Amino acid sequence: MVEWAEVIRVIGAVILIALLVMSGFIIAKRPIGKNASLSLHFGTHRDTYFLMALFLTFGGALFYSFIWFWLIPTYNLPAVTYLLLIISYGAQLIMSWVPASATNSRFQAIHQLAATIVGISMIIFLILLSFYASNLPDISALFIQIGTALTIISLVLYALIKKLHNYLLIFESLFIAFFCVAMLLLVVKI
Repeated sequence: MVEWAEVIRVIGAVILIALLVMSGFIIAKRPIGKNASLSLHFGTHRDTYFLMALFLTFGGALFYSFIWFWLIPTYNLPAVTYLLLIISYGAQLIMSWVPASATNSRFQAIHQLAATIVGISMIIFLILLSFYASNLPDISALFIQIGTALTIISLVLYALIKKLHNYLLIFESLFIAFFCVAMLLLVVKI
């Protein structure tokens, strides 16, 4: 008999890998520049916009279920993590269906606010993992703590040094890749 916890754990891993592969494919297929966000890469073509909106909606629901039902209980994260997930998924839905736009400033402002909430939620989640999780495997804990510190330092530098804005795609890609790898390490319990 298959346990639901194991099914959810595998689904979480599949969603993370699919996100990395799809994002890499879309950026490689339709590059618009290293100063453009991932969202702008996805939103510039109707087919990639709908593909990512659907993936972030339904794949996101599965991923958040993985965190809710497997990751939080497995690593004994505090109850506030559940509230963080609700806020983050709500913002992710807005970010997914209100496209990033180089021409519509109202859409761009809404999308940017939602994306910022998701990004901040990811960082808070990583901080919660770093300081409040129990039973974290040593390699995962070290990777998450060092990676979270480097992410925060990178964001501060990005905010302070305007020249770095020319490399938005690189900053976003590295952050998302780090987050996905951190989650995958937790899935395989390394």
